[in-house]
Amino acid sequence: MLFKEPKFAWLLLAVLWCFTFAGSLGRIVIAFFQPEITADLGVERDFLGFTWSTAIVLTAVCAPLGGLLADRKGYAAAMGISAAMNALGAASVLFIPGTLGYWLGNGLLAGLSGLGAASAYMLVQDWFRHHRAKALALLGSAGSLGLAVLTPLLTQGHKYEWRQLYAVLLVVHLLFLPLAALVFRSRAASRHEDTENVPLSENQELSAAPETILPPKDGQKPLSAAPSGHSGASPANPPQSWREKSAALLDMARNRVFLVVSFSLLACGFSMGTVEMNLAAIHQHSHVPTATIAASLSLLGVLEVCGGLLFSYFLDRSSRSSALALLFGVRVLAFSLLLPHLQLSPVFFSLLFGASYVGAVSGGILLADENAGGPGGLRTGFLLLLHQLGGAAAALGGGILYRLQHSYQTVIAVNLILSALAFVFFLLLSRHLAARRRPSRGSSAELEASG
Repeated sequence: MLFKEPKFAWLLLAVLWCFTFAGSLGRIVIAFFQPEITADLGVERDFLGFTWSTAIVLTAVCAPLGGLLADRKGYAAAMGISAAMNALGAASVLFIPGTLGYWLGNGLLAGLSGLGAASAYMLVQDWFRHHRAKALALLGSAGSLGLAVLTPLLTQGHKYEWRQLYAVLLVVHLLFLPLAALVFRSRAASRHEDTENVPLSENQELSAAPETILPPKDGQKPLSAAPSGHSGASPANPPQSWREKSAALLDMARNRVFLVVSFSLLACGFSMGTVEMNLAAIHQHSHVPTATIAASLSLLGVLEVCGGLLFSYFLDRSSRSSALALLFGVRVLAFSLLLPHLQLSPVFFSLLFGASYVGAVSGGILLADENAGGPGGLRTGFLLLLHQLGGAAAALGGGILYRLQHSYQTVIAVNLILSALAFVFFLLLSRHLAARRRPSRGSSAELEASG
């Protein structure tokens, strides 16, 4: 055991981290080699935007479908299919000439790789008990560190041609295939041997109470602390018939925790889409010096890692709903500072939003996993679908609103309102869950006294 978790769990996380770090090459190519790509393909940048939008929409649609696949076949199978789609995508860009190969690789096949979007969350939920939020935060930091470390190495002086980087990506995805087929399927049985005697964390103890302690309310199922149990080799009792699947969907739709998390991830996706697509443009529109913009964006990347680890500590050590309320409260403050756009707004926004950047998705999925009904892969995939749709809405809506108003103030205001609503909903949810726990302590004490 290492920090109360199986050592093999940390090994799996390290493998995923390394491949996610290397996979950030794709984002670097799209971000910094657009002039070279458009010149080589003979297209305008709107074609690149269309390809990117295709990938985003398909990834969103494939997330719940991949979750269902992981429920039925295991997350190792979903990871393998996703890696195969990524490998085929890189090969299409390299070996199919012209715009067709680029659209197939970075649009269609990149979108289909979203079938594995829920798999990493399921792996962490399956192997980790005490440090789930920290593990997800570490995994989320891989892409940010990849951008921070690899970007200056690959872009200074343009030493590399963009097709060379896609060749490296092809090798990375091909190397991941045998790992998904072998490593993530190995020791699936020993995972339960390693963890069956490990004590539950505080969040799991709160959700592990029997039915007599936490009675169902508002159509909710009794809370369960058991991890997903969907090993890489074989999933655990997914719904088989359409009636069972429909009942599972209804359980999710009636669950208060799931509804709050769903709205929060939609709001989170909108915020992240705004920041990734429009933050630099927002600063430029307010005549912020280029050096200040560059410094604020670098600060944002650093805080994504540090803030993700900080909030993951609170997510593991305190009530997840309270920690998520704090996270969205920080975002409310961040967008409140960005709305008037004072001289120091870029720096303070990067500090605050960067600190809350990673934790919302992982924390929301963990909270839903421990408190909501329905099969784990489908639930995680649906939540990721909402997050992606929020990002797509921000990317498209930001451009439309700027064309109509020649200002980003409305986009910032929408982000502020959505974050404020998520903050209020998590506060109410935290009080609701605390109220449900309070009577249980008295009733359990009475049972012990009578016994």
